[in-house]
Amino acid sequence: DIRFPQNSFSKGSIWATISIMHEAHPSSFPGAERPAQNLQPGVSFPAAGGQHNSDEYRGHALLGHTRTIPHGEDDYEVGALPSFDGIETQSIQSSRGDDASAPLTPFQTRQKLLEAFSPVRLGCLILLVLGGMICMAVVDIKKFSAWAHADNVQGYEACLTFCAQLQTDDKLAATFGGHSAICDTNLDENQSPYVEVCNGLGGKKSCRGATRLAHEAKLEKPGDFVRCNFKVVKPFWKALVTSLIFISVIGLIIQDLPGQILLMGGASILCLLDIITRDELFKGISSSGVTSLAVLFPISEAIQETGIMDYVVGRVLGSPKTAIGALFCMMFPVALLSAFLNNTATVALMIPILCTWARRLNLHPGKLLMPLSFAAQLGGSLTVLGSSTCLVTQSVVAPAYMMQTFDLALVGAPLMISMTFVIAILANTPLLRSSADDGGRDACVDASNAYTVIFVVEHGGGLAGKSIDETGLKRVPGVVSIDRVGLSASDVGDETARGLDVVPLEPDDQLRIVTSVRGLIALRSQGGIRLQNATHLELLGGRRRSRFLYEVSVAIESEFCCTQIITSIERLRQELGAAFVAGPKGTDITNPEPHEVLPGSALLFEADEAWVDLHARGRWQLAFSLVRQIPKSSPLRVGGPVDDLRGLVVVIGMVVLIGLCSFPQTGVRLDFGGAIFLMMLVGIRSLTVEQVFNTVNINILLIISGAMAFGEALQKTGIVSYIADNLMAATVDLGKAGVIGSVYALSVVLSMFINNGATVAILGPMVVSIAQKDPTLPLNALAWTLTYGAGSCFTTPLGYQTNLMVMPDGKYKMPDFLRFGIFIQIIHMAFTLGFVMAYLQLWGGPPAKPLD
Repeated sequence: DIRFPQNSFSKGSIWATISIMHEAHPSSFPGAERPAQNLQPGVSFPAAGGQHNSDEYRGHALLGHTRTIPHGEDDYEVGALPSFDGIETQSIQSSRGDDASAPLTPFQTRQKLLEAFSPVRLGCLILLVLGGMICMAVVDIKKFSAWAHADNVQGYEACLTFCAQLQTDDKLAATFGGHSAICDTNLDENQSPYVEVCNGLGGKKSCRGATRLAHEAKLEKPGDFVRCNFKVVKPFWKALVTSLIFISVIGLIIQDLPGQILLMGGASILCLLDIITRDELFKGISSSGVTSLAVLFPISEAIQETGIMDYVVGRVLGSPKTAIGALFCMMFPVALLSAFLNNTATVALMIPILCTWARRLNLHPGKLLMPLSFAAQLGGSLTVLGSSTCLVTQSVVAPAYMMQTFDLALVGAPLMISMTFVIAILANTPLLRSSADDGGRDACVDASNAYTVIFVVEHGGGLAGKSIDETGLKRVPGVVSIDRVGLSASDVGDETARGLDVVPLEPDDQLRIVTSVRGLIALRSQGGIRLQNATHLELLGGRRRSRFLYEVSVAIESEFCCTQIITSIERLRQELGAAFVAGPKGTDITNPEPHEVLPGSALLFEADEAWVDLHARGRWQLAFSLVRQIPKSSPLRVGGPVDDLRGLVVVIGMVVLIGLCSFPQTGVRLDFGGAIFLMMLVGIRSLTVEQVFNTVNINILLIISGAMAFGEALQKTGIVSYIADNLMAATVDLGKAGVIGSVYALSVVLSMFINNGATVAILGPMVVSIAQKDPTLPLNALAWTLTYGAGSCFTTPLGYQTNLMVMPDGKYKMPDFLRFGIFIQIIHMAFTLGFVMAYLQLWGGPPAKPLD
């Protein structure tokens, strides 16, 4: 079954791309005179020219499946193929083994299922499930409890009476999601119930002075009321099912299956089993964290389009000579910014800047982006303003300990400095690498399957005075080679005879670059160089968003074969609405004139999409047998007076947004302020509505939402409470180091799977109780340890929002965080314990205040 692409009919010939998935016989393909042993899976070639009937072709079956060339698919490019009937043909071939947009045959579906659920994966999952069931079978099911509350009680005695009623009234207990309650009058860290004073003025309830030891409640302000908090025993089967599903999902994610599908799918199963409600299932999608991230994606795109990154990279970050130096130059400023500004917004601003900087430094972005996220987390624990985790800690431990703005810096500053050195050193080892890097697709590009283009070094663009090696242009994905036009080794002296790559570039120098289409797009976005014929491209008009690169294959009787239209700038622009960029593919252009164009030659043009559709569609169909529009190939909107003004507005607006959202006193939330700023960007035409939707990474948002739904389930079923209570009980008699270590370990483990603020809210009151029982354990040290642990999640991308943000550009997968982050987490724990213990030895700390 051979399917022909649209507009593939030219005079006297039909061109079709055939993908051979399995061994086939040459007789299956009329006109293909090649030995059977040369037909390999994945090889693409065109059917021979001549008049053929499509029904005749459909009579020949392939053992695999065939596919129509997808329109606008960026994984396909024009490449040279063997000649048939004396014509050197070029056709569109896939750069990967299969087409994700094509329907799967039953055989392929079976193969996909076998790959997803291999015997090894199934065996590991079975062992995990059996281990979870054994562990759950030996535990005390009464310890699976979760906190609930009732408002407007009269006092502690009334609260205790209500708790006792829950123990005997199953229907009443069911309204709180359990079948009984825990009522313990012993004054320890596990006490249930307890009371606290809350205030409901303004429609928003807020509690102050939360403690499990408050036997008296004093109502001092208008709107105050007493809240009764108690533990509700949860059904054991819900905890068992939640644990098994959660273990299975995490195991499959580690096996590199799509996390967004697994997390949301697993949470949906929990919803069907009535473990969580529908509101809790979709609570994450409407949370401020997810909506904030959704608006930051297009805002980051707008900042990248301004070209401000080139200025920041050149003037602020500099040009360090080593990767370790680059990490130092990046991590210290980011950590200091995160100490006062919103972490998420800071990382969103830095991602495009570091991607540009990495290319200039000849580094993979993956070497910088994971350390970027870690630096933001380290800086966020320097001050109370650094992150929401710090603010939650401050409120939870008050009034037993009134945490001041810079209290965390006493241990956080040396912790940040030491961890920066550790991360910078380990990042240059094989521990940090990008498993999802698709650079291998460009690694196989050679000069025979690439275009040769001429770029000119601009005045004041940042590249003049640097050598080719220092610019990092060779590191751009898709670039095959770079050399200088009109300059040889003998022209610059014997000392550079080993190559011209170390000779500083001068303004107006010409660079001959052999590159794929993907590399050409990246080079055009690189500041400091421009295409030699950039003035010709500007004649196409000012609607730069509607201008794209087009890769075409010349038809047999095309006017490009028999006329000189390709050398006529005016004719191309007026008759075809296009400007010549490069081609034919695979030719070494050593002069400004293009080589001879033959039928089947691959050329590269830039054209206005709207103009071509309106005025020149027929001419294009006659001239070219295949046409492919290159996605995301529009020229950058920089350089003009309006562009500079628009860029200035974007940058100033982003700085103002970060400032307003970083200080709670302003009352501006990141999602609300970001949405307003985003509407302003659309209004000034910095972004289009289509760009806004295209730049939002829905996969990342679904991962966060699914993780938050699982966090709700882990809390509601009592699993979180069970782990916290038992771990603290096991380590409370191990001395200062044991208790501090358990607080850190517990906060890290819980923050991997539930919200960081929720982790602090769960463990905070427990930490206060421990400090009040043991005067030798200062509450400030325990509160700091809790903050450092909950606010520093290095081992999984699910634990911190910035980890998920850097995954697409860094080309990371979950195993990458596990491989690199586990060592960082262990070292961070050792340094945290060491610095906290050193602080206690030198200065000690105030004990927890006795509470009413």
